[in-house]
Amino acid sequence: MAKILYLIAQNNFRDEEYFEPREIFQRAGHLVATASVEAKTCHGMLGRTVVANFAIGDVKPQLFDALVIAGGSGARDLAKNPVVLSVVSSFDTIGKPIAAICLAPEILAKAGVLKGKKATVFHDSLNSDSINTLKANGAKFLPDPIVRDGRILTAKGPQFAKHFGEEFLKLI
Repeated sequence: MAKILYLIAQNNFRDEEYFEPREIFQRAGHLVATASVEAKTCHGMLGRTVVANFAIGDVKPQLFDALVIAGGSGARDLAKNPVVLSVVSSFDTIGKPIAAICLAPEILAKAGVLKGKKATVFHDSLNSDSINTLKANGAKFLPDPIVRDGRILTAKGPQFAKHFGEEFLKLI
């Protein structure tokens, strides 16, 4: 049984990128705690809500076995938060499995986790900024739906949420 920290934006996390993998992890017997900028209600892009168990600044990475980050437009706010980037970097420094889906790989890139790693991110003809963010921070972008490089897993978007959750189980 692993203790997984699931990081989501306070507002505009992508509902299925949180709820579908979380259910997969819990069914497999793992404990899932949720963190956000503040330990209060978080609002998904599709209208669902969840109360974060932890404010990200109170998280001690050594107490968790893995980190997962949901995407959605709110992930870009997380990518600008120095506390978030520091905690994510700490998970990497101590060698924990880390996964991010949709726009959340931008957080990994800005935290230095993707330097020299293969990764994917949400992208379409209207959004190439995310690819540029990965490349500017040393990642090797692949257009694949799901990319694993060692203990780092990235996925392209909400339509891959279930598969993302299943793939992450192989890491922990």
